[in-house]
Amino acid sequence: MRKSRLLLVAAGMAIAGLSSIPLVRGADSPQGPPKKADEMQCCAMDPKAAATLERIKKLEGTWTLPAAEGMPAMNITFKPTAGGTAVIETMFAGTPKEMINLYTAEGERIVLTHYCMLGQQPRMKQASTGDDKAIKFEFVDGGNIKSRDDGHMDAVALTVDGDKLTEDWTFYADGKAVDHKVFELHRKP
Repeated sequence: MRKSRLLLVAAGMAIAGLSSIPLVRGADSPQGPPKKADEMQCCAMDPKAAATLERIKKLEGTWTLPAAEGMPAMNITFKPTAGGTAVIETMFAGTPKEMINLYTAEGERIVLTHYCMLGQQPRMKQASTGDDKAIKFEFVDGGNIKSRDDGHMDAVALTVDGDKLTEDWTFYADGKAVDHKVFELHRKP
């Protein structure tokens, strides 16, 4: 039974193009003992994308927005993941409105995938790679969005000023921006 499972794993890896990765790597393997995580090198990230991702990683932790004018209190958390090659932002954690944003590198820019409570996954690409104070993202495409005119989150700008984070979101439908939300959050000590 164990041998058949290994064969299935090996076949799956071959299909995925991972057949050159050894199933077991010990001290006596041809590649030598396993490397520590900080010694492993994978895909080199473009320096511009790496610099922007570092800016986003610095947001790690919890950011809060107190309740105001019909808006409930809100917490946002940022957490690096995948060996530091991605950042997960969780919005409205633990509520029915919980959503995540995943920031990853694509070429010299960062791509944000917004996993929306509307059941869509709009992808937004970094609009510029300059040294702007804000990191701006604009719609590229998305999962579960049939056409550009389907209502979806279309753009966001992240601006950090000390312990204040402003997220400026734009919702798009029927050929135009129809809603605009600005969240001013403060880093939780």
